[in-house]
Amino acid sequence: MKILYIMHVEWGWIKQRPHFIAEELSKSHHVRVYYQKMYSRFKRSENVSGIKRSAFFTIPKKSNIFLGIVNNVILKIFFYTIIKLGKYNFIYVTHPDQLMYLPELTIPVIYDCMDDHSSFGDLGKDGDLKRNEIELFSKADLVLFSSFYLKEKNEMYVDQKKTELLFNGISERLKEIMRDNKGEKILLIKNIFYIGTIAEWFDFSAIELILERCPSVRFTIIGPADIKLPDLGDRVLYMGPVDHSQLNKIVEDADVFIMPFVLNELIRSVDPVKMYEYISFCRPIISIHYEELDKFSGFVNFYKDRDQLAIICDLINSSSLEGYSREQAGSFISKSTWAKRVERRLGVYIKNKRFYE
Repeated sequence: MKILYIMHVEWGWIKQRPHFIAEELSKSHHVRVYYQKMYSRFKRSENVSGIKRSAFFTIPKKSNIFLGIVNNVILKIFFYTIIKLGKYNFIYVTHPDQLMYLPELTIPVIYDCMDDHSSFGDLGKDGDLKRNEIELFSKADLVLFSSFYLKEKNEMYVDQKKTELLFNGISERLKEIMRDNKGEKILLIKNIFYIGTIAEWFDFSAIELILERCPSVRFTIIGPADIKLPDLGDRVLYMGPVDHSQLNKIVEDADVFIMPFVLNELIRSVDPVKMYEYISFCRPIISIHYEELDKFSGFVNFYKDRDQLAIICDLINSSSLEGYSREQAGSFISKSTWAKRVERRLGVYIKNKRFYE
């Protein structure tokens, strides 16, 4: 099958769910990726892949009504041409705004609802984003949700018969590089790693508390930043984004991994890719707790407030954080690969004739 795959993140952004799913689909289908070009300056990752892909551009400052209309008309003509010339069987979209770019066609649409988009900062405050999403729920032939919370939050807007849960996962490459010496007890915790985007939901106060209570600890923070990064001293290293293929080499010095998020509506909807990847590295994990993370409970040292985080600091100082074995990690990861996720939840739909009759 031929799939037109429209991404709302740039291909050179830190590797995320849209990248992984596109790669898995391309193993069985002809996938053509069009990704939205970002105007902000950031260090782009190479994200090597054999997928055919091209950038498309939007007009900046779409808050201007006239520019917004012009932007949508241009992109609708662009994608109408692409779809007609490419003779695609499916259109895969990843963001509610992409509804405005799609011409009125009979080609089945798959909408991957991977985030609570209307909870991103100021983007959803005027209600247009949610209205677009509700309309997209109606027009899509299949709606994928990345978490239980996200599905439940939107169940009033979408026909449940055409929804599927497709959790995040881990690449086969990371599954295969689990080293033999992992899972051993860390004798002295010195370096705590974070991997992922750094944005308004990143809880720097948690980092500061650990720095204050754990004088031997330093942090290595890897990923692109959407905000100005505070100077927390020489015990915090900001590495910026790195290519996903280099992760296993870079994290060799990690003693612990952390997910220090501010708990809000956006975060409650997240099934974090990083958690699967952290588990594959077989090191202790520290994270804020919310219900969607309960499936990781056998692998993570959770905290709900500063008092519980202070207790975790004591465990860091005594190198007593709860860990897990390489065998436990392997069993969990083997059931959570992108290959299995995509084939089980998405591949069967594409193969089903009723989808494109």
